[in-house]
Amino acid sequence: AEWANVTSTYERRRQIETTVEHLIRSEPNSDTERLCDELDDLLDLEELTETFLAEDLAAQVTRLCQALGLKGIEVLAVLPGTPSEPPAPQSSA
Repeated sequence: AEWANVTSTYERRRQIETTVEHLIRSEPNSDTERLCDELDDLLDLEELTETFLAEDLAAQVTRLCQALGLKGIEVLAVLPGTPSEPPAPQSSA
C-alpha cells in the first residue's frame, strides 16, 4: 500500500504542477521562472500534508494560485476532466 501511495502522490503532484504551470505561463507579465520555483517549493510542503491526496484538485489548484499571487483565474475552466457547470444567468435584481 505504501508504494501505491507514493505513485498516487507523484501523479497528483504532476497533475497540479501541470495545471498551475499552464496558468502561470498564461498570466501576462508574470515572472514565470520564479513562480514555477515557488510552486515547486509549495508542492514539497503540500505533499507532507495528510489531505494532499484527499483534497479536491480544483480547491488545491485554486489555493496554490492564490498563494502564488496569480490573479483573475477561472481555475475550473482549465482543469482537464472536470465537468463544469454552465454559469448561472446573472439576474438583474
